[in-house]
Amino acid sequence: MNKLIAELQRLFFYPGQSPDEASLLSGAAQVFDPQGPDGQLRAMVLGVNGAETWDYVAALWQEVQDDLQLPAPVMAVSGADGFQLWFSLAEPVPLAKAHSFLTGLRRRYLAEVPDTRLTVCPAAAVNLVPAINGASGKWSAFIDPSMGRVLAHEPWLDIAPNPERQADLLSNFLRIERTAFERAVVQLAPPPVVTAQPVVEAVQPGLPVLPTLGSTERLGVEGHFSDPQSFLLAVMNDPNASAAHRIDAAKALLPYWK
Repeated sequence: MNKLIAELQRLFFYPGQSPDEASLLSGAAQVFDPQGPDGQLRAMVLGVNGAETWDYVAALWQEVQDDLQLPAPVMAVSGADGFQLWFSLAEPVPLAKAHSFLTGLRRRYLAEVPDTRLTVCPAAAVNLVPAINGASGKWSAFIDPSMGRVLAHEPWLDIAPNPERQADLLSNFLRIERTAFERAVVQLAPPPVVTAQPVVEAVQPGLPVLPTLGSTERLGVEGHFSDPQSFLLAVMNDPNASAAHRIDAAKALLPYWK
């Protein structure tokens, strides 16, 4: 048991903090609080519940390594109807930075999963693993990802997992270094919003700027105009043109009358 506690401390707890050994032995639920005394985080948990959960979790687990180039998160069965991924950080990060990371994971890899099927810690409370799930009476446990598909339809253990084996499994996982985490946060950020820029048409020097018509406005003038002055005169004298267009045309003609 001491070995399991040591591995839990290494991966998920702040120095000086520790899970309760008696609760681990009995399977009593312990709410996991990833925040340290400074308000920052050393761990995060992302859980997916419901039908076809395994496929989503397995894909996310692999993409974290292949796409984001991060160490594999620790995988766990929840003891009820889902799986969890536990992320361990080598250095504490602010709550806002952790939120950006988890939001990016959800947006990029779990977009098809409704929010009601997701459990995101620290926004939502999760219990420390291993423990007895209060709703099902089954055990949560850390698992080897290769066993995930076997447990896909029953994501729990019927009996308490062996503490030594849980510790041995955790010992194979690495913490995420700060530089790698920061790079992943940038990679997961949403693309910038591109605002359409107005098209500015070049105007030949020395010529007046013609009035601009909206897409639904039409002038009644017809015929071919060989120069701007003729066109502007036609607009100014067109009884069907709006007052605004006739005024604009008159203003544009002023240079010709000087």
